[in-house]
Amino acid sequence: MITFSTASLYPYGLNRIFEISNKVGFDGIEVMLRSKNDISYLDTWDAAYLKQLEIANKIKIVSLHVPFEFEEDQSSFDRIIKLAKQIKTRYVIIHTPREDQVQYNEWVKKTIIQNRALAEKYGILIENVHIKTGKANPVFKNIDDFKTSPAVCFDIAHALRSKQDPKLFIKSLDNIRQWHLSNWDGKDDHLSILEEKEKFSSLLNIGPAECICLELCPKAFLDIQNQEEIIDVLQRTLAFIRKKNIQQNIS
Repeated sequence: MITFSTASLYPYGLNRIFEISNKVGFDGIEVMLRSKNDISYLDTWDAAYLKQLEIANKIKIVSLHVPFEFEEDQSSFDRIIKLAKQIKTRYVIIHTPREDQVQYNEWVKKTIIQNRALAEKYGILIENVHIKTGKANPVFKNIDDFKTSPAVCFDIAHALRSKQDPKLFIKSLDNIRQWHLSNWDGKDDHLSILEEKEKFSSLLNIGPAECICLELCPKAFLDIQNQEEIIDVLQRTLAFIRKKNIQQNIS
């Protein structure tokens, strides 16, 4: 299954992001839940509206990504789980804490790591974040750390930015359920993978996770206001991923 993150086209409203995703031909959507002070905050939390978008565009919401403010305040967790149940998502994505996020780290340990039944029931995946100079290290940063997680969403660009070998992680971890797929060019992450097809061919040839989610950012497109260009880039990217998946399945 190949899905598309709404975070990729953040300047657009959900209605147009769903329309574009349907035109491109993605199998599903990952909805980035927005923080209270963000544009489209209410739309991303409205189960009835999200269901309308699914029906109108004939595309399923496969995963929810918690809002960025979740790392500071986990009080919305029950609401997120309720939303996941209402729209019947497969996964809920949360970031690994950093070492200076003491309260968040304790919450993850108690609620997710030590409560595997809940994590498995709602498909809660812990996502790797990048190691960055000037920031505290992630609590989960190496292969052995992620082996303790019930399940993982492995972000390729975050690993590249951290100067880690994505192939080694993918081959070593059997609890990866979803990839976040994008490129890091040495400066920015969540960029297009089309400029480095050889690198991503070798990654995709390892064998896909249950779900590959294309998670880009507006910088991945030459002109974020040109919908024709956006659709063209996404269609070429999807065709490339699908071709590699077919080749891997045949081999």
